[in-house]
Amino acid sequence: AAEAGTEKPKADAGDKKPAAKTAPKPAVVNIRFRQQADAPEGTVALVGGRVLTMKGDQVLERGTVLIRGNRIVGVGPADSIQVPAGAYVVDCSGKTVMPGLIDVHAHGAQGQEGITPQQNWARQADLAFGVTTVHDPSNDTEAIFAASEMQRAGLLVQPRTFSTGTILY
Repeated sequence: AAEAGTEKPKADAGDKKPAAKTAPKPAVVNIRFRQQADAPEGTVALVGGRVLTMKGDQVLERGTVLIRGNRIVGVGPADSIQVPAGAYVVDCSGKTVMPGLIDVHAHGAQGQEGITPQQNWARQADLAFGVTTVHDPSNDTEAIFAASEMQRAGLLVQPRTFSTGTILY
């Protein structure tokens, strides 16, 4: 015989724990850019200017930058880079050619109430000052991604634009 008070009470049918629920599977929606990106064609040679290279602190006082399509294919002293026949040549004498700047924390209007302007003077000013890429960490999702896609498709002149959309606090 068991001692008084040590017996386990018998479970009542109403005492059962509810069965564990399986967590719902998250819905995955791939939202991606489906427009063919605009890409330049042909060859461009930037000739005779001061070239700031990406090789340490190297500066070429009279250099050439050769671009085919949207890729730099040659950088060097002006007399060491062969400019192919038919290339569009830009005389950069008296000018400085440098790599594009990236603004990693940019802000600025891209559109308003679902309307993206065909020209955005603030973004064109970015380009004028050498900013070729921006990342905007908090902008209206609809506006920033519309402008980014329009730029990529060649419909809007502005730096390449990246964002995370509307900021989450």
